[in-house]
This record gives sequence, structure tokens and C-alpha cells, in this order.
Amino acid sequence: MKKLLTLFAILALLFTACDNKENNNDDIIGTWIGNYGSGNTGELTLSIAGDGNWILRFKDTTNSTPNSYEGSKWNRSGDSITFEYYTGSKLLASITGNKLILTISSNFTSGNLLPSSIELTKSGSAENVGSTSLKIKNESSKTLYDVLWSNVSFSDKFSDFNGTWTGTYLQNANHPAGEIEVELTESSWTFVFRDENNVIETSSGKLGKRTGNTQLIIDPFYTSNSYGLDTTIFYCGNISLSGNKLIINLTTTAAYTSSYYFPLLKRRETYELTKLGDAFKSGTNMTKSVETGSGYIFFKVDTTAYRTQSVLIIEKDKNEEFTFNDYTVVVNVTDAGVVKTLGEL
Repeated sequence: MKKLLTLFAILALLFTACDNKENNNDDIIGTWIGNYGSGNTGELTLSIAGDGNWILRFKDTTNSTPNSYEGSKWNRSGDSITFEYYTGSKLLASITGNKLILTISSNFTSGNLLPSSIELTKSGSAENVGSTSLKIKNESSKTLYDVLWSNVSFSDKFSDFNGTWTGTYLQNANHPAGEIEVELTESSWTFVFRDENNVIETSSGKLGKRTGNTQLIIDPFYTSNSYGLDTTIFYCGNISLSGNKLIINLTTTAAYTSSYYFPLLKRRETYELTKLGDAFKSGTNMTKSVETGSGYIFFKVDTTAYRTQSVLIIEKDKNEEFTFNDYTVVVNVTDAGVVKTLGEL
């Protein structure tokens, strides 16, 4: 009987181990980065979400036109992963150690000079850095911007459109002068207009087709056609990049002039914005190769610059780690007399 119970216990452990391997996807969820092409001029990222969504983005750095594919379903069987694309095309990948080997079918390579397979490393992984590194974690309630230590920027690649952009606008017949703030993600936009008379207007919607460095802005008002598909008929515009500036052109369909359908009707202008910074959101962690030395970690909360009160020392061949939380003491860069905890900002 004792031997039988021992056998059951061993079998239970084996089944548990197998079950955990199938269901715990922490090892693959996240953003994977790789290079391709002559001289590694091509950059590719694969973002894998726990809810089934995935986005593949790639571009050759000699060409300013990025390409992207996305889907809402991926499946895992052991160390093999299948990414389903809406056309019925599939991408295959496998986990080997800390690497993800992505196999790319001809559906995705046409005109893009992608290899048939590419090795990816998880963003923030120590595998992607040298023997001396710094890992920064944000476990505070604040979103940090422009995180910097010893001239090393802790920011992701492919952040061309994504992020927070700010700018100003002049008075005209429709509104006073003011400030505009735009938040862009992979698929959505949010505008906040703050007029000098303290009037604040907001609007949000989704991003449409992207061609080169221009992408359509689509208003959240839709109508359904006879096939039950959403057809956009209302407010639209576009965003584009010009150097390090984001250019927004807000327009409308001429047949519709009602402010009910166009919440931003009086905002039909061209805006030039500057990126607030690369967001380092709560829950983010990133590892970068660094040189030995010492110094503060600099960052921004909103548009105000701060630094850590304590000096961080990095020794040769060491993998150091720093964690921001709401109790981290920080100092205002322009006024060293302002010393607060991060949570107080």
C-alpha cells in the first residue's frame, strides 16, 4: 500500500509539471526583439499578450516604412507556438532556452526581405545585454518618462508613434489658444485640448490603415452595412512623422457638419507635437548594458524632471537592479530643495 501511494504521488507531480508547462505562458508573454538583413539593418519585434492578441512589426532601418501584422489568437503546444493571422495565414515559433525562433512564411516575406526564420530575444532579458548591466523596475503608481542612467536610455524600440505627444495651438475664430496632449497606442488615439479659458475637450477613437509614416485617425462613430460590418462614415484625419515631430491633420467628411457627429469639429487644424518622452509605465522592467560608474537615475513625471536621491554604483561584470516604488525618495532637478517620495508627486 505504501508503495502504491508513493507511485500515485510521483504521477501527480508529473501531471502537475506537464500542466504547468502547458498553461503557464509567462515565459513567452512579452515583447521579443531581433535583427535581420545585411549588417543587421532590419529590426523586428513580436509582442505577445496573455489574452491571445499578438503584433508583429518590422522594418529595415534604411527604409522609414515599418510594416505590421496582428492577430487575436495564438496557441501553444509544449515549446511550439502558432500565431493565426486573419487571412488564415499562420506563423510558427518555438522556444529554445531563452530564445524564440520565429519561422516566417512567404505570406509575410513578399517585398520585405525577411529571412525564413529569425532568432528573437525577450525585451529586458539579461540575454540581450553584456556582462555589466542595469535592470530598472517600475513598481510605483507613477508613469515615468525619459528614464536615464549614465547616458543610457531605458526605452523600447519601435516607439515611433506610440506614447504621449504635446504641443500648443493659437487662437482662432472657433477657440482660444491652448495646449494639446495626444496619447497614441498601437491601435487607438486620445486627444485632450486645454483652452486658455479653462475649457477642456477630449475625444478618442481608433487608428486605421497605415501607409508609410502616415496613419489614419478614425472617429468612434460608425454605421453598419448590410453585411453587419462597421463602415466609418464620419470624422477622420491622419497623423504622420516629420523628423522628431508628430504632425496631426484633423479633417471631416464635407457632407457632415454637425458637432454632434464631430466632437472635434472646431479643431480642424494641423498640429505639430513633440514627444513627452518614452513612457516607463507601472509594471515595466528593462535591462540594458551599461559601463561601470556611478550616478543618479534621471526621469520625468509629466513634464517635470527628477532624479533619485541616492547614487547608484555599477561595478564591472555585475548585474545590478533598481526598483522604483511609491516610497522611493526623489529630488527635483531644477530645485534641489524639493525632496519627496515618488508617490507624493
